Amino acid sequence: MRDFIFSLRQLRRSPAFAITAVLAIALGIGANTAIFSVVNSVVLKPLPFKDPGALVLVWEHNFARNRVKNVVNPANYFDWKNQSHSFTAMSAIIDVRANLLEGEPEQIREQIVEESFFPMLGAQPLFGRVFTKEDDKFGAPRRVILAHSFWARKFQSDPNIIGRGINLDSKPATVIGVMSADLLPLGQPVDLWMTGFFEPGKNYRNKFGRFMRVAARLQPGVNPKQAQTELAGIAQRLEQQYPEFDKGWGVNVVPLHEQFAGPSRTPLMILLGAVGFVLLIACANVANLLLARAAAREKEIAIRASLGASRSRLIRQFLSESFLLATLGGGLGILLGAWILSLIKVFGPENVPRLSAANLDWTTVAYCAAATLLASVIFGLAPALAAAREDFSAALKDSGRGSSSRRGNRLRGILIVAETALSLMLLIGAGLLLKSFSRLTSVDPGFDPRNVLTLSMGLSGNGISPAQTTAFYSDAIDRLKHLPGVRDASGITFLPFSGPGAATGFSVVGRPPAAPGEKFVTDVRMVHYDFFRTMSIPLKKGRFIEMNDYRAEAPRKFLVNESMAKQIFHDEDPIGKQLVVQMGDDAPGEIIGVVGDVKYAGFDGEVRPMVYYPHPHLAVRFMTLVVKTTGDPRGTIASALTAIRELAPTQAVTDIKPMSDWMAESVAQTRFQMSLLMGFAGLALVLAAVGLYGVVAYFVEQRTQEIGIRMALGAQPSAVRLFVIRQGLELVGVGAVLGLAGALALNRIFAQLLFETTSTDWPTYAGVTVLLIAIAVVASYGPARRATRIDPVNSLR
Repeated sequence: MRDFIFSLRQLRRSPAFAITAVLAIALGIGANTAIFSVVNSVVLKPLPFKDPGALVLVWEHNFARNRVKNVVNPANYFDWKNQSHSFTAMSAIIDVRANLLEGEPEQIREQIVEESFFPMLGAQPLFGRVFTKEDDKFGAPRRVILAHSFWARKFQSDPNIIGRGINLDSKPATVIGVMSADLLPLGQPVDLWMTGFFEPGKNYRNKFGRFMRVAARLQPGVNPKQAQTELAGIAQRLEQQYPEFDKGWGVNVVPLHEQFAGPSRTPLMILLGAVGFVLLIACANVANLLLARAAAREKEIAIRASLGASRSRLIRQFLSESFLLATLGGGLGILLGAWILSLIKVFGPENVPRLSAANLDWTTVAYCAAATLLASVIFGLAPALAAAREDFSAALKDSGRGSSSRRGNRLRGILIVAETALSLMLLIGAGLLLKSFSRLTSVDPGFDPRNVLTLSMGLSGNGISPAQTTAFYSDAIDRLKHLPGVRDASGITFLPFSGPGAATGFSVVGRPPAAPGEKFVTDVRMVHYDFFRTMSIPLKKGRFIEMNDYRAEAPRKFLVNESMAKQIFHDEDPIGKQLVVQMGDDAPGEIIGVVGDVKYAGFDGEVRPMVYYPHPHLAVRFMTLVVKTTGDPRGTIASALTAIRELAPTQAVTDIKPMSDWMAESVAQTRFQMSLLMGFAGLALVLAAVGLYGVVAYFVEQRTQEIGIRMALGAQPSAVRLFVIRQGLELVGVGAVLGLAGALALNRIFAQLLFETTSTDWPTYAGVTVLLIAIAVVASYGPARRATRIDPVNSLR
């Protein structure tokens, strides 16, 4: 206790030293606190379900297309469910959109599940009940369970909501429950759940593709690998039994925690390592400060030793001061970490699971305490040992002033070298991510996103015929075209960059039938005939869809993309060829044109074969309208909504935003990772520059007499500046070499995050190294300039 009190008095006498040291530690601890909170929430914490380790997702595996997490066909799911013994429960999950006609029409996110879904998760409702077998029967009265956030927003947390009827897609539905707020949705955010989808006896392999996900709970004592083995055997039997449908398809069992945390684990662990580097650099800075402070206290330490203080006693006193600094810095760091975490939650991407739930819980506090304790040992032990090993007799002599600091100088140099190496490694990582992100966002998406507004709709109501559906969207597009500031308008079923779309098999008329499992597969989009002109998608061959093609009774016409033309027809001319696309009916259609490839799956997504239908030939009820404007598309939102509501006041409109927002959201997680790593690398660079400045300034102070003699003998100021700057550059040079070697050793880790950029990109390595050296010159210039102002007469006294 006496040591702590003495240390506190010492810090009060040196406020500049105390503030600098505490701030350096706080920056390191704060960054670690924020990132560990995110890692803990997203990666480390168990999912908020009953026995979450037993929960898995089951996917189909398309071997030909190497899609290990493909959505599932209902018929295959029923066979898994009936023939497997590895699970206590299984439930299908189907994500759809629905129109809620309660007050202002609203399109909501609905999840169709089975009655086993909530008991399987161990989820209990806040109000009401969960689904029963009676609710799950096809044709039973529609009953829904509300998500807590939706209940609070739409129904103002009405406790009497149970039993209330709502208008869902122009059909009545009854609310039977409200789920608790801590239920984590499986997949996209959910507004409500419904059941009763599957029709008994229906052949879901005929005219139905793969469109749902499957969740399951393992039997006690069964692990995912055992379940995988059992389902793989079932899949092989299904291949033999239904070769036309299941040839080339397998099963993939994925633990639920891996499904949630897997995509975010590597980037977050890299960020956690980066903030660990920042903390080490901060510790090195504080250690340098303590070394300089110990050198200034040489006589005091020598007197204590001469009065009987042992070396262990002196080390303990130094460690008490470092622990006090670490405690103050750690406390401030936790507050700073909470602020950084709040910024991460506000600006972080929505697709990072459980990011919004990250907080400073007891696990995070314990981590911070351990980091603080470790920091105090790291930056306190070296100065303490260096001070305790000094020659106390020399320090008591007047001539001994500064004579015993050679070991401290060497240690200070080592610390600067370490700071430089760590900073350079972080800077190289940030530089690689920046270059990767630049290349990613410069990829040509295949269309012009500028000044494009998007509005999504899904028609609801009984008795709406395909002809009425086509007529509605044609009328809506025509109204939008005539709005002020609108150049053109059109529509498509699945917008680029908006997520998964539709895909199916197809064949080329006149070619021999493909063997089972070797059928061609294509993505499919239904479009308004003006879509390609509105989005500036180029025509490569043939012609676009015209008005005469845009009729249900017209002969079926197709447009295909360049990828299909190259992969399927090679050197043949695809114009005039006939396709049978297995979507809707199997009527053949003629290819009339080839259009440019479009990046539907994002900047880094592969371009797959694509077939475009005129909407009347497959008149689905959902479509995204695209409006090309002359200026900022946000200025057209109000007039576009008015035009649509005048035409259909009871239909909901959603996803009202510029096309550029869709594209920004697709790279939001990459931008998030890059921004954080760049921020931490910048912080590391600043800390390293401050540390270098301190060391060079201390060098000037120590060698004042030598510099004075040099100037007295005629040394020019430029030569003195160069002499001082060279001392800093020598340390930085050694650190740069070690940093380059460290970056090369870690290149495999960085490679996982890069797009069209090698982890050994030498221009990035060279550019970052030059930047670091330039910063080192700037940091050294201040002390060097001050050295030239030394008065030789005064320095010799």
